[in-house]
Amino acid sequence: MKIRLVAAALVAALAPVLSHAQDAASTSPVSVHPMLGFMGTFGGDKLVDVLYTDGTTSAVTAGGTVYLYGGAELRTTSLPLPLSVKATVGYHVGSAGGSNGDYRFERIPFELLGEVDVIPNRLRLGGGLRYDTGVNLSSHGVVAAPATKFKDAAGGVFQAEWMLGNNFSIVGRYVGIRYRFDDSGTGKQYHANGNQGGIGINWYL
Repeated sequence: MKIRLVAAALVAALAPVLSHAQDAASTSPVSVHPMLGFMGTFGGDKLVDVLYTDGTTSAVTAGGTVYLYGGAELRTTSLPLPLSVKATVGYHVGSAGGSNGDYRFERIPFELLGEVDVIPNRLRLGGGLRYDTGVNLSSHGVVAAPATKFKDAAGGVFQAEWMLGNNFSIVGRYVGIRYRFDDSGTGKQYHANGNQGGIGINWYL
């Protein structure tokens, strides 16, 4: 449900930007392209193990699992190498459980990325910064307990993007990030490695 709400909000917010970008694209060396993306991610420390009644297990990790985002990209062709800059905000969640209860690791990432065309109109390489807010591990249903709230975290991104025409691309990436929280019961600070790989798609409007 949260993913659907975020997607609807992003589309509504980007609609006026799309109209302006289409008008400006034909007259300026710098073009603006609203974008949406979806990515599957993997990696990071294990935060929770879930044991099912059939004996199978599942885990919530600090690097998984579904990342949905949107924002805008600036493209220019006036430099020696074509350059693009992306600014996005998204919703990243990893979950495990069943119909009677589950665990979720949620965060709201902000990213600022730059890429250059190493193969014109085809392969882009680049990276940038990521800042995660609203980071928390929560439980629901029969396993409900107070949420563990992590501190906001900053990290780095390396990304490769293979363009499939002007509107779609396949993305592969690596994110280096670390989360931490304070245990009020013991007064100690704990860390979770959120380093992750990801594969997904970008859609440029």
